Amino acid sequence: MAESGKIYKIKIADSAADFIRKQTKKNQRQIMNKISSLAHDPCGKGDRIKSKPEFFKIRSGVFRIAYMVKERQVVVLVLRIGHRKDFYRYFER
Repeated sequence: MAESGKIYKIKIADSAADFIRKQTKKNQRQIMNKISSLAHDPCGKGDRIKSKPEFFKIRSGVFRIAYMVKERQVVVLVLRIGHRKDFYRYFER
């Protein structure tokens, strides 16, 4: 998993960035603060998504953020952000 002292670069997929742009300023700050916190320990912060074990998820208020950790490139790729009521539909088998 993540080494101590290693700082990961954060990349946000276009669809996730669009979701953030559509939110209120307060929610934008909340989501971006949570995403920024992944740079230091992405594997320790989130839980794996059961149906897609290569993805992690974290909570940010009523929102869920799905991301992947690319160890070799030292990158956290934020793939999906959504409201908790319909976030998991995207990951159903």
